[in-house]
Amino acid sequence: STFQFHTRAVPESLKKLAAAEPGGTTLKTLLIPHLSSPRTQIRELAIYYFTLIGAPATSEVEQLLTHISLHDKSEYARELAIVNLRSSFGATAAVAETMRTIMQTDVSHAVQVRAATAFAVMHARLPVEELLRDQALAEVVTFFRQYGDGCRRTDCEWGWRLLGNAILEFGPAGEESLKFLMTDAANRNLSDRA
Repeated sequence: STFQFHTRAVPESLKKLAAAEPGGTTLKTLLIPHLSSPRTQIRELAIYYFTLIGAPATSEVEQLLTHISLHDKSEYARELAIVNLRSSFGATAAVAETMRTIMQTDVSHAVQVRAATAFAVMHARLPVEELLRDQALAEVVTFFRQYGDGCRRTDCEWGWRLLGNAILEFGPAGEESLKFLMTDAANRNLSDRA
């Protein structure tokens, strides 16, 4: 079927084409205009392909991915854009601010937690002595608290797992943060999920 062709043959072909040239520049350049396509499915495919071969770390691509992650009508496109921003640009001030905005304002709780997870992972990779790393850990722990008693998030049954695993990427500091949450006797759901 067409779907099976897309899910198997096209991604494998793209990986081969990208590997044929250092950095896969030609292929990536061909994909960039599709990030602005008026057709949702085309945008989603272009972003998905960039998750496979890596999005070029250019200001143009960063602007396009930022726009998609903040404003695209497709939840899937927003999630994929978040992944690409994290992997191609890392914990820059602009990307961090975009993730914070998504964590707080996206209409989808699933997209919010994906942004929080990406925010955690990109900051967990900073050197231990980096102040931004500690600040990011505190922010994601605060976000994790939303999964406590009285949680009304639509991702209440699974979102905390993603974020908890991302918190663990902070190493001993992340483990200590979760252990602290575990001691919250006043918030049973929060302590159980931690």
